[in-house]
Amino acid sequence: MGFTFQGVGQAEISDRRPKFKDGFVGVVEIVRTDVKRTRKAGDKLFVEVRIIESNQHNIHPVGQIYSWGQSLLDQSVANGSLKRFVAAVAGVSADTKEQLDQITPHMDALLNAAVENPDSRDPNQAPNRLVGRRVRLETQQGRTGNDRDFMFHNWFALTG
Repeated sequence: MGFTFQGVGQAEISDRRPKFKDGFVGVVEIVRTDVKRTRKAGDKLFVEVRIIESNQHNIHPVGQIYSWGQSLLDQSVANGSLKRFVAAVAGVSADTKEQLDQITPHMDALLNAAVENPDSRDPNQAPNRLVGRRVRLETQQGRTGNDRDFMFHNWFALTG
């Protein structure tokens, strides 16, 4: 055969979750947030969510855990996406300037605490106030400015 396996026993098991497909519309609950270094995209925020409501039960079943990743390599791009995400989690429409202005000063601290305690299990860390929050998510396949496929994740606050 000529091949010898090495290091399998010492390797970490992958914790990758499936990614959302085009056309998902539903409600998701945040279960974990973490920043990890990736091979190609540098540091990336990963948000794991459990599907609570789904318009595509055969593709995105209720109860399944999926992940969304936001590259942090280009902060000018990342920060806008993160601001919309955090606003939705806080129950604020990103289009309502007055409400958005009230939470904007707290966004960095909220995200920093969230990645310090990814799933809120460590009692010695500040609680992850994102875990357990529910938001509406809609996905749409599109193209980036440099003509690559990209899945847009549009986050919305749950209303009444």
